[in-house]
Amino acid sequence: MTSFWNRGMGENKRRWYPFLGAIVGASCALSMTWSMYYPLLMTKFAMAEVTPFAIGASCVGGCNMIAGPLIGGPLLDRKGPKLTFGLAIIMFGVALACMFQLDGAQTWDVGRIWWIVGSSCAGFGIGLYSSSMSATTSKWNPDNVGWAIGIDNIGPSLAPFWAAPVASNIVPQLGIGPGFALVFGIAICGLFFFGFLPFRSPDPGWKPKDPVKKKEGEKKSLAQEANERDIPLSQVFRSPKLYAMSAMVICLCIGYMTFTTNLSTFFIEGQSSYLGQAAAVSLSATVMSIGSIVNTCGRPIFGMLTDKLRSPWKTLAIIYGCFIAALVFLAFVYQQPGILICVATVVIYLFGGGAAPVQMSTAPSLFGTKNSGILISVTLISNGIAWIIAPIIGSSIYDATGTYMGALYVMIAGVCVSFIIAMTMRRLEVKEAKAKNTES
Repeated sequence: MTSFWNRGMGENKRRWYPFLGAIVGASCALSMTWSMYYPLLMTKFAMAEVTPFAIGASCVGGCNMIAGPLIGGPLLDRKGPKLTFGLAIIMFGVALACMFQLDGAQTWDVGRIWWIVGSSCAGFGIGLYSSSMSATTSKWNPDNVGWAIGIDNIGPSLAPFWAAPVASNIVPQLGIGPGFALVFGIAICGLFFFGFLPFRSPDPGWKPKDPVKKKEGEKKSLAQEANERDIPLSQVFRSPKLYAMSAMVICLCIGYMTFTTNLSTFFIEGQSSYLGQAAAVSLSATVMSIGSIVNTCGRPIFGMLTDKLRSPWKTLAIIYGCFIAALVFLAFVYQQPGILICVATVVIYLFGGGAAPVQMSTAPSLFGTKNSGILISVTLISNGIAWIIAPIIGSSIYDATGTYMGALYVMIAGVCVSFIIAMTMRRLEVKEAKAKNTES
């Protein structure tokens, strides 16, 4: 009899994993709206400063991108996704309990403890599920990893469409305790019904019986070939490709996050002389919404392109090259009348969104899906490092120079480094392929 931990969707439903992962991601991506709860807390504790509450976002981000994947990835490869999803649900429950304690606190000295602990538990839960979700999806879809992770990654980019209105309108009306009960209730239900119950890992040595049909003369996917080589984890961590990928992700994400975390300030600085500050802020919000939609569309498109080109390095070189062109264009036009900066921003969102699933699918494509949990956790941790560094870089440059133009140059430099790494690894990939063909 199959144990509970090994029950779930199998071979005949493996194509559903990316879509269920997207639903889970859309219901659980709480970190994107965490800062929207600051005004509610400021009102409750009669405080005028934002800084004391911002530590909550830091706790969510750090536990989400670093602590959660450090534990979730290896645990997934050993025990399967049900355990990591179950732990994530427990963490969300503990976080909710902390928010009720926060609601009952009379002073910020008491409330701060519950805010920090609750934020950390929420971030840790997000990190546990996110490091397991894409990895499990890739394990079941080694024949088209890019497509699978691209669909899977749609979820977090869709989350703000429901989470932002709830955070800004509904939660303040309900109050801290009941409001967070609604938010975490949606997350727990989504994770339980669409993640915990249906998800499981394939059996050791499993291969798809119905792989994606290739055109005549086309080869297997990179992940399938890597699975056949059965690359041990010790060899993976000795490979320079893994560290090149990590450096590439960090540099790209520093550039992208410096841009997105300071977007409204860019618009205020560049457009206030034409539109006025209020109109510039409104324009940035509109462009951000359009950018989110474009970002969502870019994820599956570039994921499928990776499968088609059979090279994440080649796909990333294309994405980074277009990203650099858009950033350079932005540097020239961000103080020009509105339409040009809007076009540049939307293009940046397109390629920024497109880079995410390709970067996440790079390691499983190169080293196989057997250890996807650990491999994708490396990518998430690299991303987390950038999340911590990027806001500091942007604000420090602004404080030193009084303008965000310097931050824009840092973005361009970061993406250029990523582009150089991708091009270098692509050339090495071509050389290896030629050498292999010569030997055969």
